[in-house]
Amino acid sequence: MGSIFSDSYRGLATGAVRRVHDEAITWTPAATGTPESVRAIFHAHHELLTVDESGLEVSTLHPMLDVTISALSAAPARDDRWTVDETATSYVVIDIRPDGFGNAKLIGRKVA
Repeated sequence: MGSIFSDSYRGLATGAVRRVHDEAITWTPAATGTPESVRAIFHAHHELLTVDESGLEVSTLHPMLDVTISALSAAPARDDRWTVDETATSYVVIDIRPDGFGNAKLIGRKVA
């Protein structure tokens, strides 16, 4: 029973956060090249922690897009692109981290 409550609560909380913080994004899948309009949460500087071969933690900063996967025409893939409509700044997807609840954090690299 606790897990159902937790999932329901998480869904409500995630929806509320998205309604407050999401912004207009143009999403362009590499497979089709066809741009589409979506709403997502963008972070210009997201700290990404990884562990290297020697077991040391490595911290890097990357742009990140937090998106609801079902808002996209297809599952996100490496080399897909997004543009933050407000700034017209574009990014390419270099890593995809699904959260298990229908959302994904897309780690990006700014396109020159």
